[in-house]
Amino acid sequence: MSEAMSAESTHPESNLPAGLIGSVSRARPRWDTQAGRVIVAAVPFVALVGLWLLLSAYRPAGWQFAVPKFGPTMDALKSDLFVSGSAWPAVRVTFEEAALGLLIAAIPAIALAVLMGLSPLVEIILYPIVVLLQAIPKVAFAPILLLVFGYGISSKIALAVMVAFFPVLVNAVTGMRAARLDEIDLLRSMQGSAWQIFTKVRVRRAIPSIFAGLQVGFVFALLGAVFGEFVGGTAGLGTVISIRSAQLDIPGVFSGIIEISVLGVVASLILRLVGSRISNWQES
Repeated sequence: MSEAMSAESTHPESNLPAGLIGSVSRARPRWDTQAGRVIVAAVPFVALVGLWLLLSAYRPAGWQFAVPKFGPTMDALKSDLFVSGSAWPAVRVTFEEAALGLLIAAIPAIALAVLMGLSPLVEIILYPIVVLLQAIPKVAFAPILLLVFGYGISSKIALAVMVAFFPVLVNAVTGMRAARLDEIDLLRSMQGSAWQIFTKVRVRRAIPSIFAGLQVGFVFALLGAVFGEFVGGTAGLGTVISIRSAQLDIPGVFSGIIEISVLGVVASLILRLVGSRISNWQES
């Protein structure tokens, strides 16, 4: 009888109790599959397009500039990407400005976060200064950067660096604080060196937060680069939008806005994927 009870209480394909396996399977939502995640992620975009169609068909008076017709906007987007191809050089310029700005901002931001994470005294001294500098509106520096670096790509990269630095720093500092004391104590008890504690505990715990900061930092760098192009640019998506806005080409303006949005989403997803792969490799 005890053997029968044991057979009934144990899953045939596992050593776990059947009740525990049932609770685990019930805890996972039905949408938590690869296809389900894609569908759930697409729902907000479908809802946004539906709202756009509704507003463009029944827009109030005076909204013709705020909500363009869906069809002409898609035609402008198709022309930019596939017919004339005029969007690709602008996308390349804006992406280079944002990517270089993020790279230049990330190196000192992560280095400073490491110093703050390892030394509370350094954090006490430097963090208020960093917060004070962050409180200054960066867009106010755009005309000054144009005077210093000119109308080329350098001024846009400089503005992208300024706006991307703080989010990368804050997330990196948070990641450096995520190290568990029991892991550090365990490694010390095994005669682990300070370098081993830093690389195997602090860095490993900080990687997800660092890549989260890079995702946010790229979006900020992209906005900084586009704003720099608005103020005084000769190329890039911001310049294209500025020219089309002066020409009252509203579908063309929204086409450029969509291109900026897609660029930010794609880059953010790539950074998220890279961070996930690195974190999984570290865990393994």
